[in-house]
Amino acid sequence: MSTAELMRGVQAISFDLDDTLWDCDSVIRQAEQQAWQWLTEHTPRITEQHERDIIGQLRREIVDKEPHLVTDVTRLRHTIYKELLIRHDYHSELADQLFNVFYIARSNVTLYDGVLNMLDSIRQHFKVAAITNGNADLSIVGIDGHFADVQRASVDNPPKPDAHMFEQCMKNLDLTSDRLIHIGDNPETDVCGAKRAGLKAIWFNQTGATWPSELDPPDIEANSIDHLTQLLLVNT
Repeated sequence: MSTAELMRGVQAISFDLDDTLWDCDSVIRQAEQQAWQWLTEHTPRITEQHERDIIGQLRREIVDKEPHLVTDVTRLRHTIYKELLIRHDYHSELADQLFNVFYIARSNVTLYDGVLNMLDSIRQHFKVAAITNGNADLSIVGIDGHFADVQRASVDNPPKPDAHMFEQCMKNLDLTSDRLIHIGDNPETDVCGAKRAGLKAIWFNQTGATWPSELDPPDIEANSIDHLTQLLLVNT
């Protein structure tokens, strides 16, 4: 299928966020560092007794006990922080402050080059949505005004590759599946998840990864933001 054929009839474009519009690993590392610094300043008993890997240990322990939390990264991290504080005889309400430190830093992302221009261009022709398993605050990122709908995974909003968020996005935008195309970096959660929901899907592959042979292929592949922008605007 040609790019022009792929985009024919499309009225809305949905994006994954982490590792599609910005690098995720670096911002999470920075956010975790700032959260640990807050703990050092405000709850020294914790950082005097533990290294930062205590967070990962608690995460595994909590997920074992409450596996449903793995679908809601906000609730899971808040639960981890609350448990950490309680175990060291600090007031559990401090978890709100600690999470806020993490969350603001986690949302202080650096957009890939060209993303803002791409969003500015495509929203002149399409509705734009975000469908993410993450929890970045788009108002802090500074791009919330570009999106007509935002779907974030939670306990009540199952994460990709489940079809629920794709279907909810279509419902909110009053579109059928042939009118919405999804873009993301993850072959399973983004591409296969979207296609299972009946959507067209573009694989954003700026790292030059090899497509997993066991998965059905994407409709098309984009290897950069500039390339992606050209694909999306081919019929405009």
